[in-house]
Amino acid sequence: MDTLFPVDASRQPVVTVKNGEVFTNSRDVAAFFEKRHDHVLRDIDTLIAHAPDLGDRQFVRIETPHPTIPGRMDRSFDLTRDGFTLLAMVDTIHQRPDGTAKRTFSENRERFVESEDFIELTSDEIRTMSIFPARTARATLITRRGYLKLVKP
Repeated sequence: MDTLFPVDASRQPVVTVKNGEVFTNSRDVAAFFEKRHDHVLRDIDTLIAHAPDLGDRQFVRIETPHPTIPGRMDRSFDLTRDGFTLLAMVDTIHQRPDGTAKRTFSENRERFVESEDFIELTSDEIRTMSIFPARTARATLITRRGYLKLVKP
């Protein structure tokens, strides 16, 4: 059973539903986490650079006219739920030292349910996903539910 915890109603993330799939925009992510949008774009670009196929599935590039500069287009991304989870797992977006999420997960692993909160990948899965450095022996993916357990107050 999921634990309920209070949420500041003024800080609700903005989500939209398109064709039955939930999305949020990188601008809304930046506003929600009180980050600069160019930093969020940098983190998305980094994720896509490590796994180019993510750009088509998890991060949909959007070009919109700049509100005050005629002829200029602004870039953003619509993120699927999985795309948001991948981005949100990046410690830097939370201004935490690298490894904070890993340490928190390790310290509280007994509270997490395998297949619901995290997934241990096999070496074959690691090789075929193309998002891990070469020769990565073990990897654990945190699901959205697991991520929320990591960051809750």
